[in-house]
Amino acid sequence: MLRVQIRVEFVNCLIREIGNGFQYSSTSSFTFVNCALYWHSYEVPSTFINSLLIITTNFSKSTAYNSVITRIYGSCFTQTANAFNSIFIRNGSGSNIFENTTNNTNVTYNNLNEVFETWHSCTDSNFSFDERYILKEEIATSFLGSDGTEVGIHGGLFPFDTRPSYMVVKKCNVANKSTIDGKLSVDIEVMVEE
Repeated sequence: MLRVQIRVEFVNCLIREIGNGFQYSSTSSFTFVNCALYWHSYEVPSTFINSLLIITTNFSKSTAYNSVITRIYGSCFTQTANAFNSIFIRNGSGSNIFENTTNNTNVTYNNLNEVFETWHSCTDSNFSFDERYILKEEIATSFLGSDGTEVGIHGGLFPFDTRPSYMVVKKCNVANKSTIDGKLSVDIEVMVEE
């Protein structure tokens, strides 16, 4: 169980679910930067910057900047939330969640396939950590965030990258003993750029 007492920032994360067992205090707040996550209804003030939010219920007390928001079911926006330079995807039906915002810097699409190059489904059961959430080129180059980069996880100051910032050893085999001339056989495989 994760218990949050104050402010937490997530950067470049794929988060399957913030749900059951996630506890926080009344002084907690979250910031998500270049993250893709399923977001459930919580009364935690949160800020989403260049993120992808897959909302299952309400999105309240939060602000999204340069982000992409879609939903699985239910209403998902209240007057206690706001968005700037963001995309909302109705995902088949529902009202425009930006109708309560006080600015006109957002845009709404009806379906995921209008916005994403590869990702065309959105349910709890088909979540994959392998998905990269690539925007269609015409969206990525024409609807820019306030910083002049594309909206969503591939824009902003910390574009999402699956490569870790430190070396990751995928395989390491070391011989049990050295050769007669004092050499030891070592086979190391590290993660490389794909």
